[in-house]
Amino acid sequence: MCSVGEGVQNPIQRHVVVIGGGVIGVSCCYELLRRGLRVTLLEQDAAGVARRGSFQNGNYLNSQWIPPIANSGFPREFLLSLLGQGQFLPLETSASEVLRPRFARWTMHLFAQFLPGRHDALAAAGSALAQDTIARIGELRARHKELQELPFRQGVLTLVANEKEALARAKEGKRIVPGPELVTSEPLLEPLVASGKVHCGAVNATGLSLDCHGFTERLHRICAVQPAMRTLFGARAERLVLDDKSERCIGVALQGGGEVACDDVVVAMGCQARQFLAPYAPRLPIIAVGGYSLDWRPSTPVLKTYSKVVLLKGLGIAQENGRLRMSGLVHFGGGMHHAPSGSEAARIAGLLRDRVLTRSGLDLAGVLPKPGDDSCNPSCWACFRPCTPDNLPMIGHLPPLKNLYVCCGHSFSGWGWSLASAGLLADAVMVNQGEGNLTSSVDPNPFIPTRFSCASWFDKLRSML
Repeated sequence: MCSVGEGVQNPIQRHVVVIGGGVIGVSCCYELLRRGLRVTLLEQDAAGVARRGSFQNGNYLNSQWIPPIANSGFPREFLLSLLGQGQFLPLETSASEVLRPRFARWTMHLFAQFLPGRHDALAAAGSALAQDTIARIGELRARHKELQELPFRQGVLTLVANEKEALARAKEGKRIVPGPELVTSEPLLEPLVASGKVHCGAVNATGLSLDCHGFTERLHRICAVQPAMRTLFGARAERLVLDDKSERCIGVALQGGGEVACDDVVVAMGCQARQFLAPYAPRLPIIAVGGYSLDWRPSTPVLKTYSKVVLLKGLGIAQENGRLRMSGLVHFGGGMHHAPSGSEAARIAGLLRDRVLTRSGLDLAGVLPKPGDDSCNPSCWACFRPCTPDNLPMIGHLPPLKNLYVCCGHSFSGWGWSLASAGLLADAVMVNQGEGNLTSSVDPNPFIPTRFSCASWFDKLRSML
């Protein structure tokens, strides 16, 4: 097994506590260890790492990221969704969530993303993170045999409804797959092609699939054998312990008693970050968006050729371990870290089917498990996704405390941005303490945590005048 810190000269034994053992937190541990730091990971789940948002990830990676505001009719759809008359990404909105002041502030920041040039800037920043993450995954797989054992599939298929759309996809460089060939390559799609609603398919070679949960577990095992690494499972961080001047964190107090002393703190807690950090950095613009997925063992063959089939923007079918997974249903103020069952699971399956039918005309009756049919062992998963107004993560030093850092707010792209985010975070820790130089090829400026502050927006407006 290769050492995480291979190539590190004169290791600096600063002690960093990372709070949160999802794919982001574990990736941060790996990168901090590479910089020669001592790391303690605090994970509230006693069962292991990646047990929440990273547990039921869609496993999808794409080097080209398109911000959600690129969706056709986005402003209108978002406003209608707030009134309960429309869908966003798709979205269902809780009235109790909409009426909260923090939601209003988040929404104002959201509409600021429609300023001229913002779409291209967001797309470039997100794509840079995605491309760097994919490159880092390749390097890790080359170094560690246990990561090579995970199934790796490339190519994402998007269903195309008509000839006009097919021509547009071809101009984008996508490979067009005729209807009959679709059925040959993916028998699962036969009912959809036979309905006449699917004209052909368009293949995006930049998309690929890799098991996020399995990767995170294996990456944590790689970290755990390093002498400078320790993990405390079942350890829930309650608050930060500050010095006498309240300028620095000197430790993390644990729920139930005890604390872990440290030199720096990294918060990688997903949706829980906003509440945990409220006493130190109020009004952190992260909204918890509930995400749902349905998975089942199909009677027809699973996906044979492609890593994922996209039915419509933001909603698709992927596979893992012989089971199919459909994801893309989200709503504000909803979602839980649990596995719905019974009538709740049936309701989620019905919502997914209705969403596809109303937005694309595709009837998934021949694809999704039938209501009450337990032969395919259907199950659902629900969890929160931490969304910022621009859907880009917050990475780096978080004032006013001098040694507090965040790596959170990855929206629905945590897996696709994980290792690149961790690289930026580790750079920020080293540079802020005057102990290192920037090593990442990704520009950190689009992800700085203070970008939503009033001062930051005044600077942006001045630059546009």
